[in-house]
Amino acid sequence: VQQVRVAATEVYFDPKTKAGREGIGSTASKVSKSKIALISAMDNAAAKQKAILNKIQVAKKSVESQFKEIRNDVLKPRNDWQNEQDRIELERVTDIKNRIENLRKLGEFTEGDTAEQLASKIDILNGIDTSNGFQEFYWDANEEVKTQVSRLHSQIVIVAQAEQRKSE
Repeated sequence: VQQVRVAATEVYFDPKTKAGREGIGSTASKVSKSKIALISAMDNAAAKQKAILNKIQVAKKSVESQFKEIRNDVLKPRNDWQNEQDRIELERVTDIKNRIENLRKLGEFTEGDTAEQLASKIDILNGIDTSNGFQEFYWDANEEVKTQVSRLHSQIVIVAQAEQRKSE
């Protein structure tokens, strides 16, 4: 660029003459041609570098993918084991929650239940050892038993009163 600047400015052309104006035009044309040649060379170099960079990016993605696949293969046994443990734990918790739900159902009663039937359900509920088999849900199971026994006691009172009124 500096060489073109020096060459373009070392000769003075008088713009008042036709030859001077033509000399200025010719010099400006040479500057433009030099600019085009240099920019073209820079664009070509940039295109070659971009092609190399694109090849590197493709290779990088391939390497990343291969390492990810290797990592997943290495982790697979542990992940499979963890998934199995999660499944077993879910089954265990679901089983306990179902057993607690069965405690609730045991406390259900119908209009036709007698005081003796309700007392039998209370005996069954009181006979359940909630400290065994309910693990971290012990308190939930214990509360459910207490709630259902209380409901059944209240229903026994209602049934007993109804039976007493019938007998009178």
